[in-house]
Amino acid sequence: MEWIRKKDRAGVFEFVPRSSGDLLERFPQLARADLNTGMRLVMADGTVHVGADAVYHVARRLPFYRYPALLYRVPGLTQIGRWAYGWVAANRYRLAGRCDDDACRL
Repeated sequence: MEWIRKKDRAGVFEFVPRSSGDLLERFPQLARADLNTGMRLVMADGTVHVGADAVYHVARRLPFYRYPALLYRVPGLTQIGRWAYGWVAANRYRLAGRCDDDACRL
């Protein structure tokens, strides 16, 4: 999220932590979502994009990444992107160096 925040110089995105008290009031479409499985992007019309699909839609709205993001629509790359996102999401604490002992095995 911090990477997106730094790239979003125009302030296109609003970042709402999942611990926000009014999250489900503002975004009722997230009520049944397992927010541990990845990022959610809620569009103005209420559509929700998840994980790699959310990253694609974010990148399309960031100036330097707009055109490279189109690669996500190349047949086969969408599936690879979703797999890669899932792997990174499942290992995010280990990758960030936040694992003490065997804490990440949980």
